[in-house]
This record gives sequence, structure tokens and C-alpha cells, in this order.
Amino acid sequence: MRRGLLETALGVGAGGMLCAVSAEAAAGASPPSAELLANASRPWLVAASGEDISVTLAQIGQPPKSSTAPPPQTMLLDVTLNGTPTGQLLRMKQDADGRFSGKAGELRGIRIKLDPALGSQEDIAFDDLAGVSYRYDEARQAIALQVPDALLTSYQLGLGGERTPIDLDAVRPTPGFLLNYGLYGARAQGGTQFSGNAEAVAMTGFGIVATNGIFRSRPGLGSSGAVRLDSSWRLIDPKAIRSYTLGDFASNALAWTSSVRLAGFQIASAFDQRPDIVTAALPQFSGSAALPSTVDLFVNQQKIYSGEVPSGPFDLKSLPYVSGGDVRLVTTDATGRQVEVTKAYFYSANLLRRGVLQYSLDVGAPRLSYGVRSFDYDEVVFASGSARYGVTQVLTIEGHGEGSTDGLLNAGGGATTAIGGYGAITASIAGSRYKGHHGGKLSVDVDANVRGVRLFAGTDRTLGDYFDLARVSSQRSIRSYDAASPLPSGNLLAATAQASAIDRAGIAFTPWFDRTSISLSYNRIVSPGNRSCTGSLSLSRGITDRISLYASGYRNLDGSHHYGLFATLSMRFGQTVSVSAGTEHDNGRTAYTVQATGSTGQRQGDFGWGLSDRESDGNVDAQRTGYVTYRAAQALLRAQVDQSGSAWRGSVQVDGSLVAAGGGIFAANRIGQAFAVVTHAGPHVEVIQGGARMGKTNGAGRALLPDLIPYYTQRLAIDPASLPDGWEPEATERFAVAGYRQGAVVDFGAKIVRGAILVLQDADGRPIPPGYVAQVQGGEPATVGYGGETYVRGLGPSNRISIDLGPRGTCTASFPYDMAGPAQPKIGPLACR
Repeated sequence: MRRGLLETALGVGAGGMLCAVSAEAAAGASPPSAELLANASRPWLVAASGEDISVTLAQIGQPPKSSTAPPPQTMLLDVTLNGTPTGQLLRMKQDADGRFSGKAGELRGIRIKLDPALGSQEDIAFDDLAGVSYRYDEARQAIALQVPDALLTSYQLGLGGERTPIDLDAVRPTPGFLLNYGLYGARAQGGTQFSGNAEAVAMTGFGIVATNGIFRSRPGLGSSGAVRLDSSWRLIDPKAIRSYTLGDFASNALAWTSSVRLAGFQIASAFDQRPDIVTAALPQFSGSAALPSTVDLFVNQQKIYSGEVPSGPFDLKSLPYVSGGDVRLVTTDATGRQVEVTKAYFYSANLLRRGVLQYSLDVGAPRLSYGVRSFDYDEVVFASGSARYGVTQVLTIEGHGEGSTDGLLNAGGGATTAIGGYGAITASIAGSRYKGHHGGKLSVDVDANVRGVRLFAGTDRTLGDYFDLARVSSQRSIRSYDAASPLPSGNLLAATAQASAIDRAGIAFTPWFDRTSISLSYNRIVSPGNRSCTGSLSLSRGITDRISLYASGYRNLDGSHHYGLFATLSMRFGQTVSVSAGTEHDNGRTAYTVQATGSTGQRQGDFGWGLSDRESDGNVDAQRTGYVTYRAAQALLRAQVDQSGSAWRGSVQVDGSLVAAGGGIFAANRIGQAFAVVTHAGPHVEVIQGGARMGKTNGAGRALLPDLIPYYTQRLAIDPASLPDGWEPEATERFAVAGYRQGAVVDFGAKIVRGAILVLQDADGRPIPPGYVAQVQGGEPATVGYGGETYVRGLGPSNRISIDLGPRGTCTASFPYDMAGPAQPKIGPLACR
């Protein structure tokens, strides 16, 4: 009955249109409702959920659908973003409804902003991102995304101020020992004198242990012949950017505080040992491009950068270190439309990048008689703490506190802030209390650059009896020296008092009508019993690219009317030779100086030299000097002769190091903050560091490069043209990263390859035709060349070679090889039978 009603409603007979009817309807539970009959006039849909009947025209004649949706289809698609090719293939998923989604991590890689809480492997549907549209090109297997700027992270353009982060896990401490030394000997009419310095460093995986000292053959008053300077253990944690020190050290100080030498412990930030991290607040510029564009950056009308940006927002980060001026940013899109933005720009070394924290905690006993006595420490304990923090790109705050067990309390704070892109102002204030004495210190400095004119001014003021650790240490040192006849308290205060006022101001500029740089400055210092006030003027001008002129003068403004005038003309020849001639008038005397120098480079085998002559009027003796230097692989050598009137002196100097590391012992130039040991580079091979030929390996294929930058990736290479015959390296270029006061071992994997050119003939004495493959037993296959000549490798004292001659079968030949002879001899002819 229900089937008949349904056919009537649709106007279709039993033999006409086929309808889909649910199983429940077929069971015949109840007659159709009025709503079902009303829908009979809509031929595209008949549905009656109450009666469990569903009919659509699209389903007529179709098989029943599965209740489970098909899984999404995964594709690898070429992606364009706002019309700009990304150059990336991303994994995309397309569901049954044709909607696309991508992995969160890959979408972030093409600059799409997503919730940070989303995992990198989570699928993100494009339809769920507001304002995002896309077009799928099945033929090209590509997808074009249109994303609003609000959902894009800025495209980053580095301009050289930023440095490439290094892989700290690649830094492997090299256990070893090094000894830096300097030896000096002089002979004059009064006799012969010897002196020197030495630093011993033990390198371990748990830091370095170092000690240094000096010695003199003629000790000074109150000092011995040999004096220990510092001994300490130090560990640098490059990931935490922190250093730990036990032993002797100099406390870290801010610009408005003082440093003292202590023996104790220090925990401090280690940004100085991480040159790959930029701590300064380098200015940044932002913009947005509707189309792919070219960006040009000008500083003081000089183009310093040109590059391309995709459509969307972009940031120019880390401008190079230029002092300041007007910065002009010009964006030119693909249609030629230009947008220009100009703003003031000023760089201050006192401003930290936002979020950077520098700190130091120093605790220990003060060192007395440094450089005179080896183990002279005070009985009190000093402690100091300093911190600097970059609150924003334009505001850095500072704090400092210090104290001693004999009663000093000192605390202060300061800040540096930018002045609208034209300058920066730094101010600090501190107060102290020590044994009934109270005082304070105030410092203010302003530095600015306005339209190419550099201005600076500053003042330091001490109020009352201001004490810090440096003054307490100085006072206690004087007491220890004069214990038998101590100074009266008032005299001791005056002897150790700091200047009560220091004022400074200046201006520097280059006039619009000439290239001469002009600088004017004023300085005033007021201290107990002394007052000085000086004004100075300096001029400098480049006459050509190799000739320059410098002139300066000063005058005391405190009533003494002393003045001085100086002028120097400098000329440069080539890359290393310079000559200068100058004159000066100071304290009523006039002098003339001529000097010529050839600078010593950093490469092994470099020479240097210098000559100078100073003639003065009056009864002042003429002074003349000549010297030569030579940078050997083992040390830097210097010989010098000095003459003053009828007196003369000759001296020699040697600076170098002895290093045991990387499986070898080396005599080398003085080791800096890090070094590299080159191994397996082949005998007597040229070693290149940073594009410069720094030296040669020894007969064992080893070399030591004494001057690397710690925690900084540096390119090292060997010249393959200098490899002896038969030697082959695994690579001709490596990258080295060394820790602070540590070494890096760089292995080029060069080894001698035993090879020879064989002249192969058949049994009739004719050369084996070219193209056949020859196989040395236990060696590598080789192809026969013209005239039967075949280059084979991996030879031993006795060898057997076989050649597959195709239908003619296989022939063999045996031959000896002289392991002590030439690396690649020519052997043959050999009869292959």
C-alpha cells in the first residue's frame, strides 16, 4: 500500500521511475503523512524522516553509499603565496569534499601565523583560517594560497649585523696543554737585561686551568725576579651563555663603576665569548609589499643594501654598525611603483637588544701589590654584583651593588634610552657608606647625531666622601705598605679620593663644502688639590685614497696658557707599507718625526720592518729606531736597535707557544682565544684560513692555526695543488668551531693512494683496445685507455690484474709495485694472457 501511495505522489507508475525506499518503509509501519504528500510537488526531493523514507534525484539509479567517508588524499604540492613562488613542496591533504589542509610546522615555514600551542604535525584546514583562499591546479600539482598580511609573519632580511647561529653540539673540547711565552733580551751600555712572560693552560672537558706570570733579571724595588700574576679555573657554558671562575680574576664593572682584582669566585654572563650573538640593539625597519618587490636601503645617501622581498610584511633586521644618520628605505614593486620611507637612525653601544641580560657576581679577597708580589691578598672579603637588561630596543636598565666585610655598602642604578632616533642618554646614580663616611656619585652622558653632526656631553659628580671597592682597596693597600708610619686619616682620605667633577663636551662634523672632518672637544677635571681645563681641535682629511692629513691642537684653559700643535701627513704604498712625516710644538719645544713601516701579516713567512727618526730643537737628544720582524711557523721574532743621542740599545724578542693537543706537539705563534689542529692534510700542504694562506703542514700532515674566534664557524681549507703526487684528501674544505681557550681538531682525511699507469698488451704484443674493464685483484676496477694505458689504484707489493675481453675470454697479468718508489709510476708493457 505504501509503495502505491509513493508512486502516486511522484506521479510515477510501478514500471516507471525507480525510487529508493528505506527498509523500515518497506515493512509498512504506517501511511504517509500530509507533509510527505505536500513535498510530492518538489521533484528534486522527497523526504519523510518520520516514515524513514528518503529519495533524491541524484540517488536515483545509484548504488547505496557506504556510511564511512573515504580517507583524505595526501599530495606533495608546489606552493605559491600571494602570487610569489615559495620554492617549497609541501604535504597537503584533500578530503572527500575537496577541502585542503596542511601540517602546522610546514605552514609556519612559509610564514603563516598559527596558534603557538598547535603542534608541528597537526593538520590545519585552510577553510578554518579567516581570510585565506586557495586554488588547486591539478595538472601542475600546485596550490596557490592567498593569505592576508595579518596572518603572515614578517619576511626577515638580515643586513650583516646578525650572525649565523652555530651548532654548539659540534663544539668538542680538545684535551691538551699549551704554554704561551714571550722572551725579551736587551743589551745597552749599562749591561744586559732579560725578561719574559709565560702563561700555562691545561685544557679539559671541564674547563681550563691557567696560570701566568712575569720574570725579570733585574727586579724592581720590592719585587722578586719572578712574579705570579693570576691562577684560575674557568668553565664556559656556551648554551647557558654563562662563565664560572675560581681563583684570580678582575671583577666586571659597568661604565660608572670600578673594577678590582679578587681571589674567589665569579659567576657571569659570557656574551664576550659568544661572538655569534649580537647583544646590541641594532635598529630595525619594517614595511609591507603588495607585490614581490625590490628593497633598497640608504644610510646618509649611501646604498648599503639591496635585495628582494615577497609580497606581505617584511623586516630589515640588524643594520650594520654605522654610527647613525638618515636612513631611507625605497620599495619598488613589479609594476615599478615606489614607496619611500625616511627616518633618523642612531646606534649606541650602551643599548642592549630587548631581552638580553648581562650580569656578574664577584666575591673574593682583594689582591694587593699586583705585579710586584705573587701571593699578597687582603684579609677582608669583597663582593659585587652588576646587571644590565634590555627592556626594549630603546631602553636598557642597569643595577649595581657592592660591599665588604670591613663595612662598605654601595648601591646604584642607571638607564640608557634612545632619543627619537637621533641619540641616546645614559644616567646613573649611586650612594655609599663606609666607616662613618657617606657619599654619592652622579653620571650623565648624552650622545647624538643630528644631520651628520655628532654631539656629545657628559658629567660625573661625586658628593661627600664617596667610597667604592676600588677606593677601599687602594686605602687598605696604602695602609699595608705604610704600616710602620701610617698616614693621618685626613691625608689617607685625600690620597685616595676620586675626582669630584669631570665634565666633557664635543662636536664633530664634516662641512658641506669640504671633505675635512672637524672635531672640537672640552674637558674639565677637578680633584683634591688639582684642577685642569682643556680645549682641543682636530682636523683630518683624505687627500687621495692613499694620502691623508691629520692636524690637532690643544690649549689649557686653566690660566697656564700651555698649548700644543701637531700635524702628520701619511702615505700608504701597497697593502702593508706606510710612510708618515709630522711636526709638533709642545711645552715650548718643536720636534720633527719621519717614520716608515711595513706591517707584519698573520701568515707564516711574513716579514715586517720599521724605521723612525725624531729630531728636536734645544738640548733634547735625537731618537732613532729600526726593527725587523719575521713570523716563523714556530714563533714571531723581532730585533730592534734604539738610539738616543750617544746612547744605544739592542734588543731581541721572541713570542710563541708550545702546544700538546690533537695527538701532536707543536711550536707555534702565541695562542689567542682559540686554535685549530689540522691533521691528515698531507705533507707540506698549504693551509688556508678565511681565504688567506696561513702556513704549511709538517711532514706528518699536521699544522696548528693559533688564532681562531671561539664559538664561531670558520672555514679552513687545503690547496689541492700543493698535495704531493699520490695523495688524495677526503675533502679540501672543512668548517671548524672551537670553544673558549680550547682547540678544534680538523681532519682532512688525506692519504697516499698507491697507483700506477699500466701499459697492457695482448699475447701478440698489441695494445689492449680502449674501453675494456680491468680489475686489480683486491683493488678497484679501471677502464683501459688508448695505447693500452690503464690507471689503477690500491696496489700492493705484488699484484694481479684481469681483463674481460668478451668473446675472446679473460686474460691476466702479474706485476710488482715498489712501495718505496714514486707514488704513481708507469709500469709495462705487460703481456695479458
